[in-house]
Amino acid sequence: MDKLPLDSFFGTKDFVKSVELQMQLSKEIFTPKDLGVTYTNITYWDKQGILSSQREGDAKWRNFSFIDYAWLKVIEELRDIGISTKLIKEAKDSLFELVDVKPLYKEFKKHLPELRQTMSFTEAEKDEIIELMLAGEKKGKEKGFTYFYLTLIQSILLKQPVSLLIFKDGGVATWFENKSPLYDKDTSEAKLYGTYVSISISKIIKDFLLDDRSVFLLPKLQLLEPNEIRLLELIHSDNYDSITIHFKDKKIKNLELKKTQDTKKKIVDVLTEGAYQDIVIKSHKGMVTHIQNTVKVMLD
Repeated sequence: MDKLPLDSFFGTKDFVKSVELQMQLSKEIFTPKDLGVTYTNITYWDKQGILSSQREGDAKWRNFSFIDYAWLKVIEELRDIGISTKLIKEAKDSLFELVDVKPLYKEFKKHLPELRQTMSFTEAEKDEIIELMLAGEKKGKEKGFTYFYLTLIQSILLKQPVSLLIFKDGGVATWFENKSPLYDKDTSEAKLYGTYVSISISKIIKDFLLDDRSVFLLPKLQLLEPNEIRLLELIHSDNYDSITIHFKDKKIKNLELKKTQDTKKKIVDVLTEGAYQDIVIKSHKGMVTHIQNTVKVMLD
C-alpha cells in the first residue's frame, strides 16, 4: 500500500475529530436492505473473501457500518466494469491493513486536557474515546485506522475529490486531487503513466447523500452538521419554494434554486464542497430558514 499523506491529516484537534468520526462511521446502522446491493452479491462476495465485514459461521448477516457500505459500493463499481474478484481481494487486503499511528499517541497524551474540552460528546463517550486511543498506544497496529477509513475521512473532512487507484498488478493508491505535490515521484508517475481503474470515493459519499434513505441515517452518522441535515430534510419533504445560496467567495454570484431544478443534487454538491456562507430556504407558507456554514476545523 502506497503511503498516504498523513502529515496533512493529523493535527492536534484534527486527530480527535478523526476518532470521533471513526466512532460514527463504525456504528452498524445499515441493514442489508439499506445497502442497495442484492443478498446474492453479498453472499458471493463473502465467499470470495472480498468483504471487510463477514458473518461468523452460518449466522445471518448482521448490520453494516458506513465503512462497510462504502466498500460494498467500491466492489459493486469494480464488478460492473469487469474487475476480477482476485484483483479486488488484493486491493482489499491492502486497503484494510491497519496504519501504525503509534508515534502520534505521545502527542495525544501531551494535549489530553485541552483535547477533552474540544470533544462534542458526553463524558462517558469521551472516556470511551480516550480509552480507545490509550489502548492503541499499547497495541500499535492492533488498534487504529485502516487505509480505507483514512480515505473516507479525508474525503468527508477535507471536502475535496478523493479516489482509489487500483492497478492491474493489484497495487492500490489513494489519490487526493488537491494534494498531488505531497506524492513521491513513483506514485506520481504511476498516476500519469500506469494502467489502473479509478473509483471516486467522493462520488460514493455524494450518491449516498442523494439517496432518499440517507435522510433517516444522516442524524446517526453525523456526516453533516445538524443544520445541513435539516436542510436535506426540508428538501426531502418538498416543503419549500426556493433556495438561495450565498458563497464565501464574493466573486461567485448567489445561486437561486427552484423546485423545477435538480435541487437536491446541487445542494449536496455545495454541502460537500463546503464553500457556502449561508443558505436561505423560503417556503410557500412564508417561512424563511437560514442555514449557516458553521464548520471551522478543516484538515489541511
